[in-house]
Amino acid sequence: MKKLLTLALLLAVSAFAQSPARGQTAETRQAKRAAKDNRATVEKFADLLYRQKKVAEAFNTYVAKDYVQHSPMLADGTADVIAVLTPMFENPQAHFTVRRLIVDGDYAVLMIHVDTAGRRGAVVDIYRLEGGMIVEHWDVGANFPEHPKSAHPFF
Repeated sequence: MKKLLTLALLLAVSAFAQSPARGQTAETRQAKRAAKDNRATVEKFADLLYRQKKVAEAFNTYVAKDYVQHSPMLADGTADVIAVLTPMFENPQAHFTVRRLIVDGDYAVLMIHVDTAGRRGAVVDIYRLEGGMIVEHWDVGANFPEHPKSAHPFF
């Protein structure tokens, strides 16, 4: 009888250990999986765009054709953003360094240090993803002053 109780207890503990975390629904697990997939998508996009400077390839691979652009300087879709960014990214003196990537569900935020021929600044790109593709974009930017008052790094 004692062996039977011990076996039952071991089976119960084993089943509990293999079950999903308490309170996690299938929907919660799916959302976590989607966020992980979104992070991978944005990491690949950022590598192509900011490190390799392959503007057209990055947008043609990871951005939906009906991409919604909230930047007032660019039209919706990928054609305008590719046309505007390509000359800037082709400049050998232009350097873009991703300092942070934050993903929350369907949203991703990239904090980027920009150095273009001595003009330094920061850009924060916010993307919304759907079905594994970037479908929407917002951004803000700031130029670094020549003599900053703050001793703290921007990122």
